[in-house]
Amino acid sequence: MAILEQQKRLKIILGNKDFTVNEAKDLLKEAPPITSNSTDVIKKILLGALVALAVVIAAILTYYWFVYSSTHISTDNAYIESDLFPVNCRIMGYVKEILVSENELVKRGQVLALLDDADFNVELRFKKGKLDKTIADMTRARSLIKHRAISNSDFEALQTALIANQADYDGTMLKIKYTQITAPSDGIVAKKVV
Repeated sequence: MAILEQQKRLKIILGNKDFTVNEAKDLLKEAPPITSNSTDVIKKILLGALVALAVVIAAILTYYWFVYSSTHISTDNAYIESDLFPVNCRIMGYVKEILVSENELVKRGQVLALLDDADFNVELRFKKGKLDKTIADMTRARSLIKHRAISNSDFEALQTALIANQADYDGTMLKIKYTQITAPSDGIVAKKVV
């Protein structure tokens, strides 16, 4: 089989001439080996496909790395320092409305949640009425004290009642203010538990 291959090579190189075996051997030693165009083409196609595959894999890995790294933070046993501000309400009550969601950016003083303030509004109207009555009594007592129509102790009792009713009214106003739960600083709502 090797001799037939050599003869084919020789015929390809020198044309279709007949040679003796010894002449053919001598010519084959001098002749360069024949390369087939089809094997070269296959090798080039395979090499091109491998290069294209490597480029595609590199592009996919690069894209994945950028997308993954933009959404995930990785630390090697490092600590991240941050300030946590637990947000609690100062009064008890039913939650009327929550105005933020988790992972939302908030500014200092922004209202996060509202408590039901209906009871406090009723209490405020009652205490406003008491305060208005005490103010009217105090106005009348000032004119009466000038004419010595009431005693100093009654006048002082009215002054004390006015101060107490004013403080009571201010306390209820403060409770109504506390129905708005606000952010203590700028930041992100990490976890909400209601």
